[in-house]
Amino acid sequence: MAKVAMDDMAENFKQMEGLEEDDEKLQEFLKNLQDQILVGTKEASVRQTLGIHWSVYILAFAVIFGVVGFFSYKLVQSLKEKERKREEKRKLKEMKKKK
Repeated sequence: MAKVAMDDMAENFKQMEGLEEDDEKLQEFLKNLQDQILVGTKEASVRQTLGIHWSVYILAFAVIFGVVGFFSYKLVQSLKEKERKREEKRKLKEMKKKK
């Protein structure tokens, strides 16, 4: 990308040699050149930012998924343990009634 930008700048400077006499065209040329440089840096910045943001989103999703998964597992485990204790209590009461 840097090589392409450098080639564009070199081409623009070659065009600039013929514009020395005409200030209006020179101002327009410089503005276009500045816009091209800004667009190139903005595009690179956006690409880099999006790359960072996607990795942050993926990491955040993984952490949230892990936390929700962990607490869900603990909840299910706790409910199973409660159910098992109720069954034991119920069986113990039935055995006491039979005696």
